[in-house]
Amino acid sequence: MRLRLFLILLLPLSSQAFRFETALEDSVWKSESSPYVCKLEHGIDGYGSGLFEHIAGEEARLKIQGQGYAFDASEVKVLADPPDWRPNLQKRLIFDTKAVRGDVVVNETESNQVLAELAGGMQVVFNGQLEDSNAQPFYVFLSSVGFQDAFDEFKRCEDQLLPANYGQVERTRIQYRVGTIAVSYTHLTLPTIYSV
Repeated sequence: MRLRLFLILLLPLSSQAFRFETALEDSVWKSESSPYVCKLEHGIDGYGSGLFEHIAGEEARLKIQGQGYAFDASEVKVLADPPDWRPNLQKRLIFDTKAVRGDVVVNETESNQVLAELAGGMQVVFNGQLEDSNAQPFYVFLSSVGFQDAFDEFKRCEDQLLPANYGQVERTRIQYRVGTIAVSYTHLTLPTIYSV
């Protein structure tokens, strides 16, 4: 018996997975609104946060940001995972992506897919490998508990965003006729702005 216990203790730590998720009773989504930026954030216990951010005039994006833990630069699978109280549903792949400097950052299309899964009551799992480890599994969860009200506020904020941000228009010239001090209404419209 003692020998078996000793052998179990000698198992390498790399066989253990790192799993970060907020308990149901602690799951909180916060929405922050202004005409310049809309934010929807979920704190992830022990890890960091998931942040949906839409800046005026730019595409929305999602950032999974760790504080002390980071994803390896290898593939990260993004999965829709049914919560325990919906056992009839199956886990499924939403998309694959890669981590950038330890964080997962996804574009507007993929961000909207994650939002749709959360709005449908699924939790979303980011499954990759822990940075600087021997392929140690690494799981970060976004919970759908408490999501809907904050999401509704986030959508209302997006409807009110300005068409451009200061960085996009700071060097825009407004021309008007020589000898006048007023600008006509036709000259007040912003030029078409293309995001990069």
